[in-house]
Amino acid sequence: MTKPLSPTQAGILSTAAQHPVQLAEASPNLPAAARNAVIQSMLKAGLLEEVPDPEGDTAVALRITPAGLRAVGAPVTVRTGGEVAADTREGREG
Repeated sequence: MTKPLSPTQAGILSTAAQHPVQLAEASPNLPAAARNAVIQSMLKAGLLEEVPDPEGDTAVALRITPAGLRAVGAPVTVRTGGEVAADTREGREG
């Protein structure tokens, strides 16, 4: 993403980076139209991705991507076979 994150985007990504399975969600206090616009822009920028909901609450969940983790300065993780491990190649595009 070439432009800076908005405070809303940064908050969503920071919270997702700390979630046990890196799921993202917008604040319920955010109006629906704004929430949809923010989420769509983050999907388009590659900061979030749609995945089957591992918690089973809905059919689809949003998960932070490696690009999203880098955008908030969080350690980039590698997902293999359902496991999440720290990527020791910090700062590299992957």
